[in-house]
Amino acid sequence: MKMTGFRLVFAAAIAAGVVTSAAGVSVVKVSDFGFDAEDSTRFLQAALDSGAKKVIVDRRSSPWITKPLFCRSGQAVFFEEGVEVVAKRGEFRAKDDCLFMLNGLHDVKLVGGGKGATLRMWREDYLKPPYPKAEWRHCVAIHGCCRVTVENLALRDSGGDGLYVGRLRRSGKGVERRVSRDIVARGIVSDGNARQGSSITAVENLLYENCTFSNTRGRPPQDGIDIEPNGKFDPIENCVFRNCRFENNASSGFAIACFSHDEQSRPITVTLEDCMFIGNKCSFAYAQNKRITKKRGWNRAHGRVVLRRCTFDRAREHAVTVRKPGDYLKFEMENCTIRDCCQGNPRLPDVAFDHLYGDIPPVDAVSIRNLRIFQPVDRCWVSFDDVGYGAPKTESFVGDVTVKSPAGTKRIALDAAFREWAFPAFWAKGEPGRRRPDACATVVDRVPGRCVALSRLRVRGNVRYVFHAAKAGKVLFRGRLAKIGKKAVEDATLEMRPLNGGAAVKVRVPVGKAAKDITVDVPAAGFYSLGADLGGHAFVLEGSEVPVGLDVSESPVAIQASVGDVWFSVYGGEPFNVMVSGQGWGERVGAELFDPSGTSVWREPTALWWRGWRGRGSVASGLWRLRLTRPKEGRLEDFRVDMTGATGVLFLSSDKHW
Repeated sequence: MKMTGFRLVFAAAIAAGVVTSAAGVSVVKVSDFGFDAEDSTRFLQAALDSGAKKVIVDRRSSPWITKPLFCRSGQAVFFEEGVEVVAKRGEFRAKDDCLFMLNGLHDVKLVGGGKGATLRMWREDYLKPPYPKAEWRHCVAIHGCCRVTVENLALRDSGGDGLYVGRLRRSGKGVERRVSRDIVARGIVSDGNARQGSSITAVENLLYENCTFSNTRGRPPQDGIDIEPNGKFDPIENCVFRNCRFENNASSGFAIACFSHDEQSRPITVTLEDCMFIGNKCSFAYAQNKRITKKRGWNRAHGRVVLRRCTFDRAREHAVTVRKPGDYLKFEMENCTIRDCCQGNPRLPDVAFDHLYGDIPPVDAVSIRNLRIFQPVDRCWVSFDDVGYGAPKTESFVGDVTVKSPAGTKRIALDAAFREWAFPAFWAKGEPGRRRPDACATVVDRVPGRCVALSRLRVRGNVRYVFHAAKAGKVLFRGRLAKIGKKAVEDATLEMRPLNGGAAVKVRVPVGKAAKDITVDVPAAGFYSLGADLGGHAFVLEGSEVPVGLDVSESPVAIQASVGDVWFSVYGGEPFNVMVSGQGWGERVGAELFDPSGTSVWREPTALWWRGWRGRGSVASGLWRLRLTRPKEGRLEDFRVDMTGATGVLFLSSDKHW
């Protein structure tokens, strides 16, 4: 075929190894630069660098094979119908190598013609050696860009996300942190990607319309879409998802994780309209804190999330989960439908609210209007897990729900009666307040120097003990680190430090089924803390030669699948609260409280949410005992124990306390 003058110019340039500018040329085809069935990187990049306003990736007899490509501002890249651009196998070794990278650009379009085109990578290759472990090998990565459209493309099998949208970070002098703005994705299919169908971390004005996000699996979190700002100043503003489909993702179909946002962050605004969720683990999930700690407290992310006319079908677990305290974020569902969800466990509720434990307000600012639920079995439609017990302000938890099951049709108004059932607040936040763990009258050690057996409670996650040493020197404990679940665990390190301040001393703790001796060297008599954050694993303290207990002076203690007695001291008839709570719909605990004379004053056979006893009036002074038991209904797994008013320690032996 005779070459045109234009083709001859570029053929000569390519032969000479020179990238030739096409300034003034409005449209170029990549094949004008050349085609190589083994590796067309140089031709594709030359076309992108040509200065043309429109670059056509034309269809050839085989896919365009390429290494990472970099787009340019003011350019539309048009992929002819049926075109495949495929990552070169064996390449993309860097952890953040992407098929198409857009860094700090403006006015860019990536558009597939006709029935669409495909951008494809090699997910399974990236999940194993020799590739270093990474989750950032995306099909299309948009960093700090404005006015970008991605349309009518299939984004398949990446080692990270099909489509990533976030902030541009450039290090060095004059650090630039540019947010993406005015991003549109229309008619894309993001399928089989390793981390997410799409991640969104920092954006203003985003529209996803008529898109599909499916079959995500390989690298956590494995959601269809994950909105997760990396920092508290990363905005998530005016994000709209319309007529999108989320199907068969290993985790959530759509997740919002605002772990880094707080009261200084700009409000998030996210709206989903007419979206369909099918066969995901969870259809929709919103979460704030992962865990409350002394250092972090609980974050006050705020804004508004709306689900309008969405359908949640055949989720393996809950259809919708929301983890938020108080009214800092407004959550709304309007005219939505839940159908045949909780396929993996038909007894789970369709909707789960997770409040986060501790002195925090219960979930509020929730509107659920005209929600229709179709259940395969009769079950409770909602749960309130990890319930906070701060002062309830739930007047804005409103709506109406219709539930259809084999047992018939129920219509539930989310009114005052429902709120009283959902938020059993029989004490107010701060009444009575928490006390320091070293607030005491007398230390009691009936067998000084002897290592006594303790209640073998498996303390999970944030392990916090307090002990008293009568003198300087070595102190003996017996304990072990308990592995929970399949995740590997190595020997842990606990930190010991004086309660009144001072340097921490690290104490190594072995993993195993049998307890081992643990010796610490204290510099002086006094009170000391001993603890660590073990994540999902647990620690069991089985023996001690000094008075020791669980520290509840700041927040509840988490216990896993173990029962026994704990004791606490009451002085001078002071008021106190003692309470227990299960976790999750089926995870419950029983409890019974005995006064210093041994008389049972309160018993709860099955606590799902916070239940407890208020010590008021003529409260007996002395050592009280709380017995933790297996629940009468449900299963014993994770639960919480808490106390306010009395000295903030739950002792593990009645022979050693204060």
